[in-house]
Amino acid sequence: RRIGNGKEIMCLTYDHAGDDTQIASGTCDRHVQVWSFNFKGLLIPIFSVKLSTTIPCMVNFKHSASRNLLVFGMYDVLVITKSNISLLFHQSGHTAVDASHMLFLIDNVMNGFSLHQLDDGACIWTYNTDPVKMFPKQVVFGEKATLVVGGSDAGIIYVFDKNEGTLKQELQHADKVQVQMVVVR
Repeated sequence: RRIGNGKEIMCLTYDHAGDDTQIASGTCDRHVQVWSFNFKGLLIPIFSVKLSTTIPCMVNFKHSASRNLLVFGMYDVLVITKSNISLLFHQSGHTAVDASHMLFLIDNVMNGFSLHQLDDGACIWTYNTDPVKMFPKQVVFGEKATLVVGGSDAGIIYVFDKNEGTLKQELQHADKVQVQMVVVR
């Protein structure tokens, strides 16, 4: 089956609750689609929308009875239901989700990284990295979601305590280079 115009899939996720498995995808031509996956192996379309401005970079189901879909786009965070699209808030950079704790991180580009509640987008902490240049960098959860790890424009990898907001460690990668990608085990 083709989604929209058959453009590149940018993100994919699933959610399993009881006997129901749902799969969601987002494409570079701004289409978001949700399917139900039944026990016979069939994909049954639930809904499909074309977003007006933002390109979906990550999709994630809200772990609630509604199973609304959160779309983390290049410009916005949206909540999508079968009949409605609403703006949760504007965002700037990379996103990481910790669904088990109902949290997400963003590279807020302005002053570092921000930790938010998944249900309403409220900011819990800001981890300040004092960026000199505004460029996108990756931020991830580490150590079973107890740490926040992200890159910088100064060759440093920052490691913060998620719950206290304190800087635990600065890992010097190189001088005067950007650290845009980070991976943790």
